Amino acid sequence: MKKLIAVALAMLLAAAFVPGAIAAPHTEEVSVTYTGASTDATNISVGGYFYWTLSISAASSLYSGQWLVDYPEAYVTPVNYSATWSGSLASIISAAGSNAISDTPSVTCNLTYEGMTGGNPQGVAGNMYNNIGMGLLSFTHWGIQDGAPFIRIRYRLDQLPPRNVTEFDETGHYLPFPVIVVSSYYYIEGSTIAPGNEYCREHEHINVVNGKVYVNTDDPTDIYTVNFYGFNNELISSQHVTAGEAAVAPDVDALVTDSVGPHRFFGWDADYSSITSDLDVHAEYVLVGDVNLSGDVAADDALLALRYSMQIDTLSAKNVFAGDIDQNGQLQADDALIILRYTMGIVTGLV
Repeated sequence: MKKLIAVALAMLLAAAFVPGAIAAPHTEEVSVTYTGASTDATNISVGGYFYWTLSISAASSLYSGQWLVDYPEAYVTPVNYSATWSGSLASIISAAGSNAISDTPSVTCNLTYEGMTGGNPQGVAGNMYNNIGMGLLSFTHWGIQDGAPFIRIRYRLDQLPPRNVTEFDETGHYLPFPVIVVSSYYYIEGSTIAPGNEYCREHEHINVVNGKVYVNTDDPTDIYTVNFYGFNNELISSQHVTAGEAAVAPDVDALVTDSVGPHRFFGWDADYSSITSDLDVHAEYVLVGDVNLSGDVAADDALLALRYSMQIDTLSAKNVFAGDIDQNGQLQADDALIILRYTMGIVTGLV
């Protein structure tokens, strides 16, 4: 046993003084995030310019990559681009890129690349993209991968988009600029760059935040927010609806049971067929058997149901719905009897 320990110590000491004698495996899973963002793109007029930036997260150990920016070619035209690096090596790369300069990253961009054509068929046929490529020409300054590249593209707004092709959030109307990651590799820190060596790998985790360019539209129609709330006032849907149009009600459970008892969905408490302002719409649930809508089921509910069935009292549609135990669309003496038997403990449930 002592001999084995001595051999192990000798191997460790040799590794400490002989570089590369024992290669440390790269066990970390490396993540990268690609984020699209725009500047100077609010309330611009036709013929105006704005910038859109693809930023790449720091500490991604980025080695190389290829990305497509699916820009809306019907409304904007890319004009030029540039790239900036932050981190251990701060350098600005010219728009043309350079494959002749060593020890620097190279960024190239085909501003008007058509999808599924040419020698590198990527993207959707007919769509126009900014095809961005990036790679390191040497690893003398491999620490640059601990910085963050920023690839900036300048666009011209050629036409205001119609309202129905934009998307909408709390900031306003925007044209989406989706980012497609074709390839994304990171450098394995400390590895030796040599033929046959594994010195880069594909990122294990890739996150994409697509770009948004907020623009005016050629339609002044207002957009309103409609919120739908379900059982217990839980927000289940939030929609942006053009003025005069209808919202779309979400699906809800027809029957929900809580500590009080079973509740049936009666309907929505507001008209959402023609939206003219921001609107909150709540699901109305009624406790089964609670004819007087008091919040519990008691003998007076059975009496009220019986009086209604005898045409002594009148009730609203909601009262009738609550007492219609067999759900045949009517409140009858049979329903009143079931409710009474339930309040007396003769039957244990109403559904």
